Amino acid sequence: MSDEEEKWDYIVRLDEELIQGGVILNEYVSELIRNADVSFVYGAYWASIITSVAAIEAYFKSETECNEKRLFELINESRLDSKDIELLQSLRRYQIVHIKDPWNDEYILNSYDQFSANEENIAKEAIRLLRTVVYSDQWL
Repeated sequence: MSDEEEKWDYIVRLDEELIQGGVILNEYVSELIRNADVSFVYGAYWASIITSVAAIEAYFKSETECNEKRLFELINESRLDSKDIELLQSLRRYQIVHIKDPWNDEYILNSYDQFSANEENIAKEAIRLLRTVVYSDQWL
């Protein structure tokens, strides 16, 4: 995706595709979603990924009223299909927050264009998964 308009269109298409009824979100989750979207649209992909994961976790905790469980447990206990659960677990494990070896940066230094394209794809999937989660319990 090359420009901001295309990225906003992608988000709108996701909303139109996934919303069948209505959802009620607390303001904290709504604000995280707005921040994830803006970060994605303007190319701050790491911020978008991290914020998407935070919004997913906040949503699960708000819906289950269980603040004691870790994100991997909340994902596994969700009513999402197995493919989305697997993709969420993969996103959760994506290593941009708790980097094990920060000096192992050759990939970024030597292949930045490829690295950047990969980050955009992961952010795009994070935005999709975020909406899949928050629209998973709609009322009609």
